[in-house]
Amino acid sequence: MKYIGALLLTLCVCSISYAATIDKTADSISAHDQKLNQERQHTFITHLKQQQQLLEQSRKRLADAKKHQQQLKAQFSDNEKQLTSLSEQLRQRSGELGKVFDVLRGEGEKFKQSFAQSMTSVELGNRAKSFAWVAKEQIPSSQDLTHLADNLLTQLQASGDISQFKRNIIDTQGQSVTDKVTRVGEFDLLDSKGQYLQWDPKSSTVTVMTKQPQSAQDFVTHGSSELIIDPTHGQLLALQSQLPTLMQRIAQGGAIGYVIIALGLVSLILALFRLTTLFGTETKVNRQLKNKQEPREDNPLGRILSRIPAGEHQLETLEIYIDEAVSQELPKLERSQTLVKLVAGVAPLLGLLGTVTGMIGTFQAITLFGTGDPKMMASGISQALMTTVLGLIAAIPLLFAHNLLSTRAQRIRQILQQQTLALLADRIKEPNDEAA
Repeated sequence: MKYIGALLLTLCVCSISYAATIDKTADSISAHDQKLNQERQHTFITHLKQQQQLLEQSRKRLADAKKHQQQLKAQFSDNEKQLTSLSEQLRQRSGELGKVFDVLRGEGEKFKQSFAQSMTSVELGNRAKSFAWVAKEQIPSSQDLTHLADNLLTQLQASGDISQFKRNIIDTQGQSVTDKVTRVGEFDLLDSKGQYLQWDPKSSTVTVMTKQPQSAQDFVTHGSSELIIDPTHGQLLALQSQLPTLMQRIAQGGAIGYVIIALGLVSLILALFRLTTLFGTETKVNRQLKNKQEPREDNPLGRILSRIPAGEHQLETLEIYIDEAVSQELPKLERSQTLVKLVAGVAPLLGLLGTVTGMIGTFQAITLFGTGDPKMMASGISQALMTTVLGLIAAIPLLFAHNLLSTRAQRIRQILQQQTLALLADRIKEPNDEAA
């Protein structure tokens, strides 16, 4: 029992000590929490005061902004009224000058475009900056008008001058080279070799024309007075450079065109040869007419006279000899005339054939590509037209040649007929003479 009492006493003492420790710890925590709450409350109050200050500042700025807005509105309204008043005063003071300035702007725009297209820009450069006032809706200043007058005077002087200067040009190989350029007023541009140049205002480039009308070397180097000029500022020369050459036109006719040319040339050469032969034959026949007693074998009349027996004979016998001799000579006179006449008739038909085949090609191109691009149809149309032209060109001289051959052969034939009839009349033996 004694020990139990001591144990209980010890437990009571420990409990009291533990309770005192707990109370002390609780008091310490409560004091710390109270201190934190005080710090948080102080921070919140400080922030609240700052927010209130910012709010006051914002309200003040808003009030100032509204006040400034009202001032700007009032100033804008006053400016509009003043602008209206000044515009009315300007309209009243300018009077008819407003129309004059409108016309001046229109003319200034025309001059601006004219200067840009002019060949003088190759030397003087782009003068578009001096025409900036044209696009403005205001009265041009005296300085603008002075610049306009100066540009017009410079343009007038340059359009009548022949000047030389250095400039980059693009040659026929597509290379940019620096060369001496000769400008002949508003008409022509020439390089140091006398080749014509083309001016492109859009890209501000100068190129050598691929096809030259003629050389201007004498004009550039020796100051010759002969020169082809283009009053359209290079447009005619540009079109001239695009025209196909004779060989290109012939090539447009295709295979049929070459056939027509070959037949025409061969027939024409043959016709010329036969015409020369007939002319020589006629000369020899005329020479034989002067000396009928001595027949020569180099002409038809002499060969006919040599085949007819001498002396008087019966009519039937002489006719047989004469007909035989004449029948041998006439084919020689009419040789190759049929061929020339045939080719003269066939050449237009070949041209018509080329026309038909060319139109067939054109219609095929239309079927495949439509009619939007005329270049797709150009080949067929060119063949259709060129073969017709070649056929007519071949036929016309051949018809004349055939007519000349026929006329010349007919003249020789008439001489032979006249002489054979005269010979027949001279050598006929009368029947009474034979009976005697």
